[in-house]
Amino acid sequence: MQLASTKKVGFRFLTFPVRAPTRALYFVVLMHLVAAKLAKTEIEDEQAAPDRHVVEESKTDAKAGAKIWYGHEESKEKAQELLEKFRLPVGLLPLQDVIECGYVESTGYLWLTQKNKIEHSFESISKQVRYAEEVKSYIEEGKIKKLEGVKAKELFMWVPVVDISVDGGKVHFKSFAGISKSFPPEAFAA
Repeated sequence: MQLASTKKVGFRFLTFPVRAPTRALYFVVLMHLVAAKLAKTEIEDEQAAPDRHVVEESKTDAKAGAKIWYGHEESKEKAQELLEKFRLPVGLLPLQDVIECGYVESTGYLWLTQKNKIEHSFESISKQVRYAEEVKSYIEEGKIKKLEGVKAKELFMWVPVVDISVDGGKVHFKSFAGISKSFPPEAFAA
């Protein structure tokens, strides 16, 4: 008769044989140690950067000095005017039921708020894009930077789009991971 199988379990500096039923207990203890280490690291990070909350507060000041338009027609019209002004395809932001559009001329900060999230399909390039209830970015000549609230479907995943630029007759999209795709501007005509 053979006893339950044994396996060596442990850390780099310490290993010991453990029977199968006991492995689960060691796994739970190990997960608690990892969680405690992560919590300690998070606390240390907060202590090392006491101004962290000040930075987050300054993000809300991004709207200071903004021109704000309300209502779907006026907001959508203004958003399209801004895209044209900065030489970007008007169809980049096919938003529905827009509540508010805001723009800070001194910084280029632009935001659009809509009633619900939407999913749009750019059929000519076979791409699906999701737009959150609030889309935020910084806009300048031929570029949309620090974009938040827009995701594109790549294979089976929704990847956040963070930068859009137009040059050389192409529209370039970039994600956090550095993944970039380019498409013709005609795909984003309104």
